[in-house]
Amino acid sequence: MSEKTISYKEYENLDDELLAIHYDNEFLKPYGFSILTVDEIEVDSIYAGTCRNADLALWTGEKFCYLRSKFGDEYRECLNHIDLEENGFLDAFIPIAKVEDVPAKIKEKLFENN
Repeated sequence: MSEKTISYKEYENLDDELLAIHYDNEFLKPYGFSILTVDEIEVDSIYAGTCRNADLALWTGEKFCYLRSKFGDEYRECLNHIDLEENGFLDAFIPIAKVEDVPAKIKEKLFENN
């Protein structure tokens, strides 16, 4: 399946249930989404998806990096793509759509130290 692209506004309006952790395409199909494989994603692009702590992340070509808030601090954290998780599923990002028109402030933080 080809990569699905959505706007940031569409990302903000996605159903919370869709961005909950799900591991199969059967759940995503009625929404018009599927899990994007490593071969389907582009380096330095931002994706909607899911992991334990985020639903928006930047693909660096090696990892997905996202902004995490903890105890009032915000910092960048990175995880494997679900297909690259070698130790079984611990925590990995599961991308479902490329997101365009991400606000500059969010983009800057995601690309920080990249």
